[in-house]
Amino acid sequence: MYALALWQGWRDRVLPIPLAAVVLNASWELVFAFRHPPARRSTRLMYRLWFFLDLALLALALLWTAPPIASLSTRGTLIVIALGAFALAAVAHEYLYARFRAPEIEAFALNLIMSALFCARLADHPDPSAPTLAIALLKAAGTGAISLANLIDGAAWSPRRRPLLFLIPAILLLDAIYIAALW
Repeated sequence: MYALALWQGWRDRVLPIPLAAVVLNASWELVFAFRHPPARRSTRLMYRLWFFLDLALLALALLWTAPPIASLSTRGTLIVIALGAFALAAVAHEYLYARFRAPEIEAFALNLIMSALFCARLADHPDPSAPTLAIALLKAAGTGAISLANLIDGAAWSPRRRPLLFLIPAILLLDAIYIAALW
């Protein structure tokens, strides 16, 4: 999904992923790739790769995204807002981790927010070249694979992780709605 989003963003000079989703995702990856990295080296490397890919998407957004509100007429204002949101989101992720110690639940909650942002973007973005079916399918496939892994290994069934039993179907439902809307 990342490679396609970066290629399409560069080609069309438009961010095919909602800016808020990129900010939230990159800030989560910053916290969990570097501040509280997972024990498994492969997972740690994956998080770090995703972080740098999200930074590239953020750079595309700051280069080509028009300010969403007419009163934010300068790109500088948009950059300050995006970077401020990134910093605040990182602090929020850090707080939630310190309070609950459940990064996997936080990740799925973030994924649910991202799915909602994708759906909301359809109403806000009349240009059909920005949201693509391929990106939607890749997002759903990635979420589905991680969800299936959590269900198979029993992670979602432990009392501490039971919120996943709500989050996983909710994400997949929103992803299905988004895919159907693009179809």
